[in-house]
Amino acid sequence: MTKFNELAQTILENVGGKENISNMTHCMTRLRFNLKDQSKVNEESLKSTTGVLGVVQSGGQYQIIIGQTVNKVYNVLLDLTDRAQEQEEVEAKEEKEPFTLKGLGNKVLDYLAGSLTPLIPVLIAASMFKMVMAVFGPSMLNWIHEGSSLATLLTFVGDAGFYFFPVFLGYTAAKKFGVTPVLGMFLGGVLLHPTFTQITADGAAFDILGIPVATQNYASTVLPMILSIWIMSYVEKFFKKVIPSTLGTIFTPTLTMVVMLPITLIVLGPAGFVAGEHISKFLLSLDAIGGF
Repeated sequence: MTKFNELAQTILENVGGKENISNMTHCMTRLRFNLKDQSKVNEESLKSTTGVLGVVQSGGQYQIIIGQTVNKVYNVLLDLTDRAQEQEEVEAKEEKEPFTLKGLGNKVLDYLAGSLTPLIPVLIAASMFKMVMAVFGPSMLNWIHEGSSLATLLTFVGDAGFYFFPVFLGYTAAKKFGVTPVLGMFLGGVLLHPTFTQITADGAAFDILGIPVATQNYASTVLPMILSIWIMSYVEKFFKKVIPSTLGTIFTPTLTMVVMLPITLIVLGPAGFVAGEHISKFLLSLDAIGGF
């Protein structure tokens, strides 16, 4: 780790120190900085630093190209800028808290809220399209005629916001659980793939390595994705630890998906689907008790 420490220290000095950094992140190969004052950057020194493959200014960010070991440099930078310490203090505080049912309930609600709250704009927009069709369509005012292009547009746009919910949730839940967001979206896409959906509709037998899969239609579902992303957070973290950084770009996402496919399709997906069905039936049953 010494070379990564030295490289991170050099980069930090040449971008103007930690006080000059307003935000810091990384992608597959680049460190991405939002700097308070870019005039403090010593670009020539950065370009001549061993381990730096180039620098780019784009989209308001100062980007330093490192390569496939960028995450190791980034982790050192977190320590140097005290951001890792802040995170560790939060995690340590959570670990010290004694286990209680109330604490567990609060943590579950926190993860649910953190995964679902960012999706409110999608739900509102999709609901508005459906509301316009409901009010102005043939079921009420009949200003929009059934079968017209406008009716078709409003219907499929409104439905899209709910049908592809597992894909949207794959992204937001992944952000909350610390998983690579596009992997969460990928898993959501697998659950909604037309081939898998057709197998479910036909009631055809399907198995993974001889283990039967209880196929379900996961469109518009919530719990299967949240449960799957929760487990994926541990699976991906494990592979990031054991796979060398030079091979991680290829094998970490691939092996994560290899492990998650049977876990999701055989266990978590069906379990989440059944749990969601029971919760839905319970909530709908309250209508018979509470009147309007």
